Amino acid sequence: MPLKCKLCRKTVSSVSLVDCAECGEKVCRDCSYTCVMCDTLLCESCTYFCESCGEPLCPECAIVTGDEDRPHVLCEECNEEMEEDSLEETEMNSHYRPFQRNFQRW
Repeated sequence: MPLKCKLCRKTVSSVSLVDCAECGEKVCRDCSYTCVMCDTLLCESCTYFCESCGEPLCPECAIVTGDEDRPHVLCEECNEEMEEDSLEETEMNSHYRPFQRNFQRW
């Protein structure tokens, strides 16, 4: 018996539909994403995307940084790379000592 995908409204066979692990909606394979970290099948509405590499993520695997107004979503791999870059930058800046002149009045 043909069914309709909840997102794209295409009529597909029941074999072509997958259940979203997050919300339970039945969506066709064209509208589903697989989390890059844990292989969970998700619908488009429940999928996060890494802002660095663009890979799909489930809510449990997505690392959300930033503040409430401007959240940033990263996968674990990109988050580690950014933390390493930030650490290296901090170390570089800690060795930097601006040249200071001591002016004394005679």
